[in-house]
Amino acid sequence: MIKKHWLPLVFYFILIFITCYFWRTIFISKLSLFEYILLSTLAVLFSSLVIYPALKPFSRYKFIALTMKAVGGIATSLMVLGQGYLVIVFPIMTFGLIAGVQILTWEAIYYLFDVDHSMKVIEAYQALLVSIVVFAYFGRKITIYTYKYTSNEHSQAHKDIQSLIDKALSVFFFRRRAYELVILLTILSTLDKLYGSPIIDSDFWNTISKISFESLITFVAIDSYYINFIKK
Repeated sequence: MIKKHWLPLVFYFILIFITCYFWRTIFISKLSLFEYILLSTLAVLFSSLVIYPALKPFSRYKFIALTMKAVGGIATSLMVLGQGYLVIVFPIMTFGLIAGVQILTWEAIYYLFDVDHSMKVIEAYQALLVSIVVFAYFGRKITIYTYKYTSNEHSQAHKDIQSLIDKALSVFFFRRRAYELVILLTILSTLDKLYGSPIIDSDFWNTISKISFESLITFVAIDSYYINFIKK
């Protein structure tokens, strides 16, 4: 991490805003079990990204140092014991970070310009599409940067985990996973329509199911244009 550069500071504040948004939604909004589990998982993951770096300047205090060592030791053990943990958690955090920025942007627009909340479907379409596109093409870089930002670059644990992350990311194809995500959403939304009632009883899913097919078509068009005209 380049400590004197402005990017880490901006990145940290984005993490704080996203974390606060997740916790605020959990405690204020009426959530289904699915939404509660999803948001709670993301909230805990992002909270760890916010809290751990904040404790570093106070590591000279014994209690803080022991706390950081305990938390870091548990996290290191989980990561070292299972590469599957890395393959699943880091990309989920990456997608959550990208989607969180989209949601916060729209919430700011609602607040600053008094936009009608009936545009929720438009918000969902834009947020899902941009998140998928960014995840597909920049997910690897964002994931690596997220880890480097929150890690201790001088520790042996850093080298061990970095090695595991490199191996995990080498078999995790972000563009392929983006396709699989939108295909899965499209299949579930189609089953919703055929069945006549929502498969997942959630306001969040009801909104996503309305725009999943459109997101798939748009993403395929963008990816095809990139492969056929830009990448060549």
